[in-house]
Amino acid sequence: MQKLLKNDFIDFSKKYSKKFYKILRKDSVNIKKTRRSIIYYLELLLTDAVCEVITQIVYNWRRMKRQMHIKVVMYVRTSTTDQEGGLETQIDVLNKRIEAVGWRNIVETFVDEAIPGDSEVEDRPGFKAMLIYIENYNKENPKNTIKEVWVQTRDRIARDVDIMGYVSVILRRIGVKISSTEEDNGTLTRRIHDALGEEELKKYREKRNQGIERRLGQQKIMSRVPMGYKVENGRMIVDEEIRQKIEELFAMLHNDNIEMSTISTKFNISRSTLAYMRRNPIYTTGEYYWKGKVKFHVEPIYIPKEED
Repeated sequence: MQKLLKNDFIDFSKKYSKKFYKILRKDSVNIKKTRRSIIYYLELLLTDAVCEVITQIVYNWRRMKRQMHIKVVMYVRTSTTDQEGGLETQIDVLNKRIEAVGWRNIVETFVDEAIPGDSEVEDRPGFKAMLIYIENYNKENPKNTIKEVWVQTRDRIARDVDIMGYVSVILRRIGVKISSTEEDNGTLTRRIHDALGEEELKKYREKRNQGIERRLGQQKIMSRVPMGYKVENGRMIVDEEIRQKIEELFAMLHNDNIEMSTISTKFNISRSTLAYMRRNPIYTTGEYYWKGKVKFHVEPIYIPKEED
């Protein structure tokens, strides 16, 4: 600050000494007015000069303050679509925390909605966009790069310790660290937070698996209903309106003389979908599989005729 004031007053003296000298020479013709003119012009010049110096000081201070601010981005994530309020809450908490910490300038905010905490980085469009943005921004602004990624809690990055470590390494390579509203400078504390996040994920998985097993025990489907079936009173049954169509379709699929392209054109169904239907045992045996195991049986639509 002292150096800045010194430089500003040096510039002032160089600029106004010449201007004052010209004014003095102009008014020296009239000796009686010289003293009065000197005082008048001196007051005028000093007022103008002081205003300019103060303006320059304020401008330089604001410029230095902007440069001293750390550039940061915010990352928010929710696990399911029913947590829409969670996004707004996270953003609000982050804004208040960053403002309280001070000397931070939020450049951009990135969002991943309905993304589980144990998902891979490659499966997160918001996180991938953030990495690309940071790399491009830092290349364009090498003297004022983004240095921090702010999250409400570290488990917003990942609940799995291994994924968290992987993400930390990726960000560290581009000169960025992870900061959170519950940040602690201790490495041990951060690792404990990450481990607790993974433990919470395990509990969530256990509850989820219990819910899945309960639904399967009630013969409730856990995936999209196959074509030709519908759900009624919580159970999957044959859709009688299109039963005949599915029977005809499977009869053609089991006919080696009919090409797949012909069936696809006739029923307006893609060949990949037809191949999946032919492999699905539910149509011929009524077996509903979940993760490689038969969980329950339903009525099959097509039973192949035994060859004589």
